Amino acid sequence: HRNREELKDICETLIESLIDGLKRDVLHLDNYSHAGILAHYAESVVVAMQEAFFNLAVLCERIGTYYSELGNLDKALEYFDNENRFAKSLHEDIPSNVGFKNGLAISYSKLGQIQHSLGKLDKALGYFENYNLLAKSLHEDFPSNVGFKNGLAISYLKLGEIQKTLG
Repeated sequence: HRNREELKDICETLIESLIDGLKRDVLHLDNYSHAGILAHYAESVVVAMQEAFFNLAVLCERIGTYYSELGNLDKALEYFDNENRFAKSLHEDIPSNVGFKNGLAISYSKLGQIQHSLGKLDKALGYFENYNLLAKSLHEDFPSNVGFKNGLAISYLKLGEIQKTLG
């Protein structure tokens, strides 16, 4: 509490380590107990931080992914909501930052996936529509970027899946 103004700088290395430790590709059966400890520390960091910054949004995405992999969709939703809130704030502050825009798109995708899993198809559709709008914009601005092209294709796939389910 005494160092609140400097907390972001003080915790920068810790946050990066937690992000690396909670990558989806390192979450596997032998690693869940270790990942659980990292998620616990990561949650404490999120609670302590008062300002939005990019790595905090990424950390929320990683925590959400951890809980999603465990099947705890309510906790996953909580952290994907936090990711979205931070990403939206960052994108609104600096709309020209491509990383912030892409982060916001990813957050909408994650929220859509969780809502779909929870059976809340109308909410999922809304999130996937927002994801699609951002994915279109990113692809239009950077047509040679394969990642953005893939993101756009995935956004259409997700919209199609929801539309098919809704009839």
